[in-house]
Amino acid sequence: MHSLSICAVIILHFPDIDFRKRLHRIIKQVDAVVIVDNSGADAETRDLPNEFAEQQVHFLWNDSNLGVATALNQGVQFAEQYGYQWAILFDQDTEPTERMSSVLLGLYQECCRNGGRALVGSNYINGLGEVQVSCGDSKTSLISRKTIITSGTLLSLDVYNRIGPFRDEFFIDAVDHDYCLRAASKGIKVVLSCEPLMHHAIGMQSRHGLAWKKTASSNHSAVRRYYMARNNLILVREYCLKEPAWAWKSVCYIVKTFILIAFFEKHKVPKLTAMISGIYHAAIGRIENVQD
Repeated sequence: MHSLSICAVIILHFPDIDFRKRLHRIIKQVDAVVIVDNSGADAETRDLPNEFAEQQVHFLWNDSNLGVATALNQGVQFAEQYGYQWAILFDQDTEPTERMSSVLLGLYQECCRNGGRALVGSNYINGLGEVQVSCGDSKTSLISRKTIITSGTLLSLDVYNRIGPFRDEFFIDAVDHDYCLRAASKGIKVVLSCEPLMHHAIGMQSRHGLAWKKTASSNHSAVRRYYMARNNLILVREYCLKEPAWAWKSVCYIVKTFILIAFFEKHKVPKLTAMISGIYHAAIGRIENVQD
């Protein structure tokens, strides 16, 4: 391993048949890969070690779905145990460009050349075929963000130890928001590449027109709607004084999501019921993890 050794951390939960193609693309850009599989004991992915026996691909198997946060901690701690300096985090459906790792490392060096530390996220082409975040000025290579999504994030193991582990109790949604807000509270920068470095869909996005604007709905399941409402509102409660603008934006997002589900998504009743349950649990401080 060289001084800038990178380990990709990929979280699985019943991936689709094209995952293998995405894995081959990731392997080419890093020194090693650790796959944390939350699919359970009967997962079809149990044959993957035979397919990638000649590669630096390692597998951690969970007998049940322990959630994204716990799996991320398992993967990053594995990378640290084996001496890697960096981790790039991936969801199972993320497809990176061929230059993702080199661009992310260059951006880290650019934003931290005068000292300091950072989380560096990847801009992406979303499920609607659009660049998720517009930077405006074409000469700008990165921008500061309050939060970035976990997938496509370059994480220094030094930064991981300073921020601490991902929040296990959140299970899946808003794990990224929590981590970025904690990073900022410790003086660690949160930045995003202006260049799209991956293809990544948030749910099953569909475009809709409201009276005043066009918007998109993610069509997540009722279980995901529960976690989105509960975890984001827990963070709103925790950061409403420290980050009031972010907290207000998050509340508006939850209200907007409720409206979009009511007007445009299928299975409205279970989804809205799940959101109300999540809102209630956030209000009373109750952590109750549920699964599909």
